[in-house]
Amino acid sequence: MRCPICENQAPDDSVFCTFCGNQLPPKTQEQSSYTYNGSSYSYQQPSHQQPSRSQIDDAGCLALFISFVQPFIGFALYLVWKDYRPNSAKTCLTVAIVSLVLSIVGGVIMAIVGLLAEPFIEFGDLENIQKIINFFIT
Repeated sequence: MRCPICENQAPDDSVFCTFCGNQLPPKTQEQSSYTYNGSSYSYQQPSHQQPSRSQIDDAGCLALFISFVQPFIGFALYLVWKDYRPNSAKTCLTVAIVSLVLSIVGGVIMAIVGLLAEPFIEFGDLENIQKIINFFIT
């Protein structure tokens, strides 16, 4: 094994470099050492392991859907995830805020339409629908 600091060859079972005294990294099972013409070469195979669940920071479709339909749950997910899943937390917070803003804008538009249409509507009278449609078109 080669020392990462001084680049001198150290015995494979060494914990510290015999030349500079630096602590050597532990040899993994995936690391292999080969000798060719007196020179030692190390090869480490690439790791094909799946990241653990704690390393995944991706808000799932269900979390985003729930954050959109129920913005307060999106805010709660933000508070729960903000420390260990920051990207997911920000995404849920953004979706919740967009949903809340769209709900407020839609409510205001419906209130305005209702107030403007009130003079044309009599309870139980649907014949004035054409007047209401013409009023909003023009």
